[in-house]
Amino acid sequence: MAGIEALPQCNHYVVVPETNDELLEHGLKFRVAVEGIHPCIAYCEEIDAADMIGNALNAQVPVDVIETPLAAWQVRDMAEAVEGTKISWVARITFGDIGDEMDTVNEVVCTQLAGDNEGLLSDITFEVVGHEKDNVILVRVTADASEFFTEEELTEQCQNCQRLFIEDELVNPIPDLTQRVAPGEVMPSGECPACGAVCHTVKADE
Repeated sequence: MAGIEALPQCNHYVVVPETNDELLEHGLKFRVAVEGIHPCIAYCEEIDAADMIGNALNAQVPVDVIETPLAAWQVRDMAEAVEGTKISWVARITFGDIGDEMDTVNEVVCTQLAGDNEGLLSDITFEVVGHEKDNVILVRVTADASEFFTEEELTEQCQNCQRLFIEDELVNPIPDLTQRVAPGEVMPSGECPACGAVCHTVKADE
């Protein structure tokens, strides 16, 4: 996960009068859009509301952006940190990559977080929180990660941090194994990917 970044270069959001007759008939007189780019961010009845949205989007807001997909155990850690199954993260979305289909947006942001496990995330919601250059917006995504919790498969436990894993999540072969396991000790099943200690197989109900 990336560190905090300052976003020194960003797009500029502008308020413009609406020209679409159908929207005007519904009282939507203004829109907030990215300068020089067609997609609209919001439609508004009042200029004050549009200005407020535009000013908020133009603010420089430091955010913590997911840079590389997380492993399943890291997603579980995110959920457990808030004592639930809902997780939240910030993703980058480029207008040119997503088109107009919401299913495509869901796939893009979930793949950024969970890689091949993106299909395990559900109930996805979005909130624009920032922007960068090159038509990129930063979106806070909230999703349900309950399908990452499959307790019957979490059979390997770290002897240090006590996290539970499935066997495929462990580091194998174990580095420096002969220096870490004394004669007569139970052979560990792998190395913990979180803290680096060894793991052993345990029963699911322990």
